[in-house]
Amino acid sequence: MANSVAASNQMQFGLFSAGPGDSIARYIHLNTSVTWIEESCSVPSQTVVLPSTRAGSLTGIGTTAGERSFQIQINNCPKGYSKILYRLTPEGGTIENAPGVLPLSADSTAKGVKIKVTDNAGAAAAFDTSTAVDDYNKDTGGSFSIPMRVSYVQTEANITPGTVNGAMSVLMEYQ
Repeated sequence: MANSVAASNQMQFGLFSAGPGDSIARYIHLNTSVTWIEESCSVPSQTVVLPSTRAGSLTGIGTTAGERSFQIQINNCPKGYSKILYRLTPEGGTIENAPGVLPLSADSTAKGVKIKVTDNAGAAAAFDTSTAVDDYNKDTGGSFSIPMRVSYVQTEANITPGTVNGAMSVLMEYQ
């Protein structure tokens, strides 16, 4: 159940300028209100399993293989926010000059290959950047799906087969 409390506050600021023999007062009046929304969206954890892929299907640095589609689920967003945004953050940090590429987790054994995350159109995921959930409506709230893709990406000239694991967090922002 969403509880909201509205509060209003009026503030008055004075700007004064005085010269010899004169006095001028200018005021700025601000009317503000705050709405308290006690609920937030939920984003369930999920595991996306890429298909097994032969190292030979990656033919050079930057090539991809084994693509899999998935959706980031953003559920039960309450009404009342002006907008909601999400931010994808790779576990282990962002890799410089490798947009959308996740660093491998410590339990990975493969070398020369990582995981690339893209949007549904194939553009590299924008890590550590706030992205609006365009379908959110402040009057209705709701649940949303963000279509994404992941694949293996060759990152070095030589590949050593093994396990390839990476992770990212989804941070919700509310305005």
